[in-house]
Amino acid sequence: MTASLAPIRQMASNLRRLAGMAIKNPRLLEKVMEGLGPETARIKLGCAKALRVLGETRPGLLYPQFDFFVHLLDHQNKIFQWEAARAVAVGPGRCRGQVHGDF
Repeated sequence: MTASLAPIRQMASNLRRLAGMAIKNPRLLEKVMEGLGPETARIKLGCAKALRVLGETRPGLLYPQFDFFVHLLDHQNKIFQWEAARAVAVGPGRCRGQVHGDF
């Protein structure tokens, strides 16, 4: 575990706070994305959920990372795949001001 992810480890259980801090500090968003790497399951899942919260509240922050989420669609962890699919599906439309209905 790297020292640079220490703030992420401390906030992994408080997803809304972590997402709120990432909105204010884009460098923290990079750390949240790094938290999906070789960390403990608690950290990985907390970061994945924080990214979901960010996608729901501020999809424009995630859209520049579109390729990152597309890459996660092939991840071995199904939860990462689900979260990536959600980010890829919801983000672009909401970034352009469109609202997707049920299909």
